Amino acid sequence: MNHIDAKFSPISDEARSELADLRSFVSGLVLRFLPGCDLLQTADDFGTLQQLCDVDAMRDANYGAWVAVGVAFGDALISFIPGLAWCMESDQYGTNAALRFQQSGLSIAVLSIFWKRVERGEAIDVRHLANELSNIVANHDAQPIAAADGYAAR
Repeated sequence: MNHIDAKFSPISDEARSELADLRSFVSGLVLRFLPGCDLLQTADDFGTLQQLCDVDAMRDANYGAWVAVGVAFGDALISFIPGLAWCMESDQYGTNAALRFQQSGLSIAVLSIFWKRVERGEAIDVRHLANELSNIVANHDAQPIAAADGYAAR
């Protein structure tokens, strides 16, 4: 576990707008590569996001495309893990949108969660990530922490 002193605040209007743009972008990717599929901002999206991650064209996708996939994943996580919500998180790495569990110090950096795996050449298993994050949230001790490496740490 990485211990990071983070400060949380409500999602800013600018970030809300950026998230909306990223949602539109990833919806366009789904429409293009997975005709007949749609993102619903529910746990049902995990399968669609897995299919999108497995599309050959995503191998060459840039950071921004993977951030958009992370936003869609975050939206699905909110419906999958009660108590998660979008917030702004400020720490030594900067200020970014993230998911925060209730009023705890537990946060999930979903914007970079897929890109980090792409950079490391790791396989992406969307359902496994969701289940692991659910376990972390269910078992955290409510102390100010950043979750396990690759989940919340930037």
